[in-house]
Formats: sequence, structure tokens, C-alpha cells
Amino acid sequence: MKKIRDIFSGNEGFTLIELLIVIVILGVLAAIAIPNLGDLTGTANEEVVKANMRTLLTELEAHLAQNDDLSNFTSTQAFNELNNLNGVTLSGDVTGTSGSYSLNVSGTSYSITAKVNGVEYTISNGSLNTSGANSHSFQDLAS
Repeated sequence: MKKIRDIFSGNEGFTLIELLIVIVILGVLAAIAIPNLGDLTGTANEEVVKANMRTLLTELEAHLAQNDDLSNFTSTQAFNELNNLNGVTLSGDVTGTSGSYSLNVSGTSYSITAKVNGVEYTISNGSLNTSGANSHSFQDLAS
């Protein structure tokens, strides 16, 4: 019993300054990490839109390769691929906007437009244009 008393009778422990330094360091780490975690949903939304546009681009290119033009490309064919994806509901004509996606088809040319997080992505026969705060190349979208 005396040994236990001897162990706990000392003035060992952390000083107030040491505890304050640890709290400040944890606060700085939290201030750095929390804003980065908040942006994950925005980045995820951008990636979903890019993936959906790639899917629609593949559908258009396959139809164009098989039929040599897009004049008989229907709204059902255009949006079926995206309608089957999780969380995406689209309807409308081939020409016009449906949800946040817009598809224009004429002969052998096409353009797909989508807007997410203030950035507008447009693919026109293999080229990508963006407007907004961020800039992306076609390789970013195609990969």
C-alpha cells in the first residue's frame, strides 16, 4: 500500500503551458482539415457530372460510328444512359436542356453541356470548353 502512495504523491504531470500548446496545435490542425473536408461533396458532384458526360459522349460516338449521322438520334436514345445512372433523372428533347444537362444534335455535330459548382462543361465533337472559376481540359474529362 505504501508503494502506491509513493507513486501518486509526486508532483508529476503536464504543466498548464504544455496543455495549452497541445490545444493550440490541435486547433490549427482542425482549422486546416475542416475546410478541406467540406469541399469533398463539391468535388464529388463535379466527378459525377464528368462521368455522366463521358457516358453520353460514348453513346453519341457509338451512334455516330454506326449510322454516319445523328439525324435519327432520339431523345430516348440520348438520355437513356443517364436515366439509368444513380441519382440522375432526365427527360426532354434532344435539343434543349434537361436538368443540368443540355444536348444539341445536328447531322454529324453535337454538343453536350452541364453546369456544376459554377463551372460549365461543354463537349462539342471532341473538344471541351469551360466557363467559370475553374478550367478543365478535354483530357481531364476523358480520363
